[in-house]
Amino acid sequence: MISYLKGKIVEIGESYLVVSDASGVGYKVYVPVESEPWVSLESEQEVEVYTSQYFRENEQGLFGFTSPEERNFFELLITVSGVGPKLASTLLANLEHKALAQMIVEEDVPGISKVPGIGKKMAERLIVDLRDKVFGFEKGSSGKKPVGSSEEVAFLSQALVRLGFDKREIDVMIDEAQELFVDGKSVEDVLKDLLSQSNPTR
Repeated sequence: MISYLKGKIVEIGESYLVVSDASGVGYKVYVPVESEPWVSLESEQEVEVYTSQYFRENEQGLFGFTSPEERNFFELLITVSGVGPKLASTLLANLEHKALAQMIVEEDVPGISKVPGIGKKMAERLIVDLRDKVFGFEKGSSGKKPVGSSEEVAFLSQALVRLGFDKREIDVMIDEAQELFVDGKSVEDVLKDLLSQSNPTR
């Protein structure tokens, strides 16, 4: 599995780069060459590219990204039914991955639908399939969900709502809970830790 390349650009195509590494092997990497930052690249330039290999019966390729977070988001997008690597690349060429994650969290169907090739139904499918999986991407973190299960996180969120916290406070506290679901701690224990840290005045 090739996940990272560093080398010299030896060819720039309509939708790809060929990057040659130190051993002289050239790798064809699909990138949105008309979008930033790829549009400013030139032949013979040294580049670092994070990559994801895609294999299906009738399709395979190496897709390039500017960061591991962007690559990870691409790999999340292609888990959605009907979203192949080209459509996922189009989404990321038009929307920065943290912005797209925020749109999914906020269920912004009109905003997502503005991307070429993405209609209302596909935007809705992205939201339904990914809104519980993009935790952290919109905040610029690694995108990992809390160690707790989705049911535990949902229970924790509901408990914070009942205690009077608003959505912004809850989002921050759920983010903090990522480090608290350790050593078999229960939701109740995590909630106590969060309340202790927040020192609410209500």
